[in-house]
Amino acid sequence: MPEPVKRLGEILIERGKLDQGSLERALRLQQDSGERLGALLVTLGIVAPRDVADALAAQLGIPLLDVAGYPELPILEERVSARFLRDARALPVREDADELVLAMADPTDRYAIEAFEMVTGRRVQPMVAVPGELDAAPILIGHSMGAAVCERMMATRPIRGAALLAPVPPSGLLSVAARLATSNPDYASHFVGLDPMRLSDDILKALRPFYFSDRVDPAILREALFHLKGESPRVLFDLALRLHWAPPRAPSPVFVMGAAGDRISTPDDTKATARHHNVEATILPGMGHMMMLEPEWKDAAQALAEWLATVV
Repeated sequence: MPEPVKRLGEILIERGKLDQGSLERALRLQQDSGERLGALLVTLGIVAPRDVADALAAQLGIPLLDVAGYPELPILEERVSARFLRDARALPVREDADELVLAMADPTDRYAIEAFEMVTGRRVQPMVAVPGELDAAPILIGHSMGAAVCERMMATRPIRGAALLAPVPPSGLLSVAARLATSNPDYASHFVGLDPMRLSDDILKALRPFYFSDRVDPAILREALFHLKGESPRVLFDLALRLHWAPPRAPSPVFVMGAAGDRISTPDDTKATARHHNVEATILPGMGHMMMLEPEWKDAAQALAEWLATVV
């Protein structure tokens, strides 16, 4: 006789991901909510989403899709709507003449499986997917070093697009630091010893030209600099070695914007990043590095919004 199928909670307990008391509490809550046990355990923060998906794969005897297994480009995009994929909590992973491999949050959903078989004329081979990984690829927006983080993500995972604002140039952080230290030694000395609790007028005066135009209210300047903190040594190391400068995993829309008055990520730096991504840079006149805090911040927001409307 075949062995009886183990319950999901039993598998999680055997793997050390759940204790009996937490399982019983979740089962009591499930009686009121009607929610699936795995989803409820994740909602309660008791078990990680991937651990639940891994246990479900073991229970059903089908594979769990690894993050690296997701396709770089959409499959069946012209035949299956994004709305249907969201409703079905499913994503086509690969196909051949006879079979469609389908990543599913719920591989027991026969309606979804039969719908894909009807549309494609192929037999569906389900795989378990972590539900959160089935969501639409993100649109990334990053400023300065945050833009470099976006570029690292572009090289490692699928995205719908990326907006890089005042980005670290492809030459890396060392070239920026060397330029600032050589041409403006006051900047380096003040920033290294920056204490947000002791922002003297001399420090504000020295740092202001690098972050803001002279039209920014001093109160905004003081408030913004108060929030500045030391950077992560790992981030500085990566950017110094140009580790953010890598080809994207797959082609996707990129928007690069800088400010004419930016002395940290200069217009030339911004244009270099744009060339790296084969796009034209948008350079806003009269603004400094912190463009979203400038009096003309709406110009920056409008340019970004217009680009977003092309990719959303």
